[in-house]
Amino acid sequence: MHKQKLQTLFFLVSFLKKPSQVGAMLPSTEQLAKMVISKAQLNNIKVIVELGPGTGSFTELIFKELPKNAVYIGLDLNPDFIQQLQKKYTSGYFYCDSAENILRYLSLHKIAHADCIISGLPWALIPVEKQNDIMKSVVSALGESGHFSTFTYIHSLVFFKNARHYQKRIQESFKNVEKSPIVWNNFPPAFTYWCFNPVRV
Repeated sequence: MHKQKLQTLFFLVSFLKKPSQVGAMLPSTEQLAKMVISKAQLNNIKVIVELGPGTGSFTELIFKELPKNAVYIGLDLNPDFIQQLQKKYTSGYFYCDSAENILRYLSLHKIAHADCIISGLPWALIPVEKQNDIMKSVVSALGESGHFSTFTYIHSLVFFKNARHYQKRIQESFKNVEKSPIVWNNFPPAFTYWCFNPVRV
């Protein structure tokens, strides 16, 4: 419990320093994290990319299920988050860089495609052009049967037009998009998008 409180405090301090980059005051709850990764079939994949891992709410569950020989690549703009995660998950590859540069790091590791991409990015706070660039990279980085999971806060669809744009963009980027029930005990409450069959342009 003490460790969890420290993680929450670390996340809150990071939010106060760079609110638009971190995107939330508190890290995602375990319930939301479980929902996000629930359809990823992590025990069967070879390559996974996590966008915006933050303090590791999703990362912890990913590494519990990930095969030992699988490749994990994490991208986050916060150098403090990256440093902490690299210390904790030494078998993963963490880079302080923007999410639209996925292909650069797949190429660095001589990987053609990712099997799964998990995102914790604050889409409502990301400019539309940047959203489009990231989603183009996500679609290009995934294999034909690749899976993409992300989430959005329910209030953002009411108050942020960028969140509404993203909802449309994600529908255009995948042939099959499913929405989870709302996770009410997350702060703020949120739901997951599970996306299958990327649309090649």
